[in-house]
Amino acid sequence: MQEATLAHHAIGAERVSRQARTGSLRRLTPALVGYLVAFAAFIGTTSIDDTAAAAGLLRRDESVRGIAFADRVRHRLLESGIR
Repeated sequence: MQEATLAHHAIGAERVSRQARTGSLRRLTPALVGYLVAFAAFIGTTSIDDTAAAAGLLRRDESVRGIAFADRVRHRLLESGIR
C-alpha cells in the first residue's frame, strides 16, 4: 500500500511541476511577444526568424553586465524553482 502511495505522489508531483511550468509560460508569453515586437520594430525586422537572429545583440549585453546569459538563466532557474 505504501509503495502505491509513493508512486502516486511521484506522478502527482511531476504533473504539478509540469502544470506550473505551463502556467508560467502562458503568463510570460504575452510579455515576451510584446518585447520581441518592440525589439523587431526598433531594429527593423519583421519575421520571428530575423528577430531571433538579431537577438545576438544580447551578447553585447553580456559584456556590459559582466555576466553570461547562461549564468543569468541558471540563476533564474534556481530562484524560481523551475526544473
